[in-house]
Amino acid sequence: AAPVKMAPWEVTRVFPRGLTFFPKGPTAPTLSTGATLPTTEANGIVWFDYVANAITKDSKLYADGAEGWVAHVSDGLVFIKSFADLPADQLAPKEGDVELYVNTDHPDISRYVEIEAQGAYGDIAANASVSWKTTWFLRQLPAGVDAAPGSAALARFVRDTIAGK
Repeated sequence: AAPVKMAPWEVTRVFPRGLTFFPKGPTAPTLSTGATLPTTEANGIVWFDYVANAITKDSKLYADGAEGWVAHVSDGLVFIKSFADLPADQLAPKEGDVELYVNTDHPDISRYVEIEAQGAYGDIAANASVSWKTTWFLRQLPAGVDAAPGSAALARFVRDTIAGK
């Protein structure tokens, strides 16, 4: 009968290859204990370029992203998730509105990358519901746009796609 505190969470798995990126928010991303998820930052964007041998432990990144989007490019396709950007005080404790997860080899599970978006943390009354909108885009990588960390043209393409340009 009492309200509970929760945040909506949307997880998408992609094949373990490619480049995942999102605009960096006001605080630095954090990693799970012992994580081996190497990222770089360029032009205000956090870039994760998947290299299998760099992932030696199941790893998670938690980030307060900016602008409300995260994207992944692989095999000539750009996958974009767009959602409401959250101020830091609406993030779930020890979480972020953008999260990445990568796994290592397991006996029963193939490797994968999770691209996660999380909504505002708050009370949900008994017998109530919460709505949260996440929009997906899948586009071909335009000719001449480099799918590499630091690519200003790639970040501009994602922003233009979200804006409907």
